[in-house]
Parts: sequence; C-alpha cells; structure tokens
Amino acid sequence: MAYSPQVRARFDILGFDPRGVARSTPATCFATPAQESAWSTGALPYPVTPAEQRRFQPQSRTLAQSCADTSRQRFNHISTADRFRGLPVGTRIEQDRGGDEVFEEFLARCRAAGAQRCSLAALCEPATVARRVLDGLKSRPVEFALPDGSTLEITYQIAVATVYSNLYSPTNWAGLADLLAQLAVGQQGAVARADGGVAALLQSAAPRSPRWPAGATSRSGRAGASTTA
Repeated sequence: MAYSPQVRARFDILGFDPRGVARSTPATCFATPAQESAWSTGALPYPVTPAEQRRFQPQSRTLAQSCADTSRQRFNHISTADRFRGLPVGTRIEQDRGGDEVFEEFLARCRAAGAQRCSLAALCEPATVARRVLDGLKSRPVEFALPDGSTLEITYQIAVATVYSNLYSPTNWAGLADLLAQLAVGQQGAVARADGGVAALLQSAAPRSPRWPAGATSRSGRAGASTTA
C-alpha cells in the first residue's frame, strides 16, 4: 500500500497481517504449490447457475478437507470472530460494513472525482456503467489484452471477485475504476486492455494463483492457475 510523502509526514502508519495470513503464521491448504495449482485450475470463485452449483459443492468440500489436513490447528483459531476480538471497537465497526455499502461509496467517490480523475466517470454515470458492465458479463465474458501479448477472458464471477476483493483498500479504487471502464470498452467491441495496474488487480482476486484468477484462461497456451510462490 502506498502513501504520499504528505501523509507520511503527518501520521504514523500501522498495519497488520490477520491471523493465518502472510507473516502472521500463515495457514495453508496444500502441501505443495503443485497441489494448489491442480486444485485451483478451473475452480469457480462462486457459482451462478445450478450446474455451477453442482460443480462448486464438491470443489468446496475438497478444499475444506485439504485445509483441515494441512493446517487444522491454525484454522481452529482464525475465524472472523477470532480476528475481531483483537480489534478496537471503531475498527470492528468499519470492518463490519457490507460489501454493497462500500461499493456504493466507491461509485459515489468516482462520481465526485469526475471524468478527469476517475476513468469510470468519463464514460457516464459510474453506477450506471458499473451495473451495465456486470449485468453484461453474465451472458458474455470480455477478453483482455495483457501486457505480455496474451489475452485473458474475464467472466462475471471473476469480475465480481476482483471488485469486492479490492474494495478493502481505497488506494486500489482508481485502478478498480480503470478495470470497470476497460470492461465497458470491451463490451462495446473494442479491445479491453489490462495495463500493469489492472493486471495487478486481477491477480489480487485470486491469491492461489499469481498469474491468473481462478477459472480464467490464458490464450497464449497457458491455462488456468499457475503454481504459487
């Protein structure tokens, strides 16, 4: 997360990794990166249709069992309740805000920033564009051109997972607006382009896979998820 010199000059910045994440005794669900890659290739972020629901349920059971086998003791103590017990009351209230509420705030801030500072507002009313984009993805994915020359197909599930995973950090909101704007461009038949910032947002939606979000397919000959670091 980046902060301007002006912010750093006025504030002490504190952060933490929640239990089971990164440097806070990470909990893992797979013994090796190869096992993680094998599971995540083709895995759905969440189901939409009845057919996807039938596919999603055994995938979830497989993942749950793998987590229990690999990090049972850690997962016993990293529930949402365990995490919140260690937070100040004010922080708990902020963390408890619903994703839809934060999404509305993101759209409102984009609207207030205007076309010069928010690419989504440059297209039209941000809320109108965002909802049209997400509704359109339900029936037709959008193909992104990536910086390395390959392409990436973005489905409705991948887009929603990317949006909501990046609402946690307002520093990502400008890039999130760029992503939605490029999806809108792709739905109009033009080439949607994922520059470095947009590509990073797509990665952040699927920590299992450093290159592709779960269920995404590269048309450069590399499919699904790659191994983790």
